[in-house]
Amino acid sequence: MKLYDMRPPKGIGKWGYMHMVYLREYKQDMFAELIRQGTLQTYLRQIDAQARERMETLMIQGMKHRGITEDLKKHDQMEWVRQMQNLQNTAEENVKLDLIYC
Repeated sequence: MKLYDMRPPKGIGKWGYMHMVYLREYKQDMFAELIRQGTLQTYLRQIDAQARERMETLMIQGMKHRGITEDLKKHDQMEWVRQMQNLQNTAEENVKLDLIYC
């Protein structure tokens, strides 16, 4: 039996890697089962894709809700950057709670 290589699998992305670390630390049974079945990388790619899609959706919705526009970017770049960073941080926290650390 081949031991599992603990290096990050290629192509799983940021979110997939974060979820893999979470599984390895806190959901060892599920992690071991995914390895045994040979489906860990596929599972992590799906999680990564879902997380990226959720991030995009949350960013678009947040921009509409908060009124972050290209006009704001033209007139007050620092405010636009501040609001976008705040929105991104909020969206990332939501993705982490909903998909990564569950």
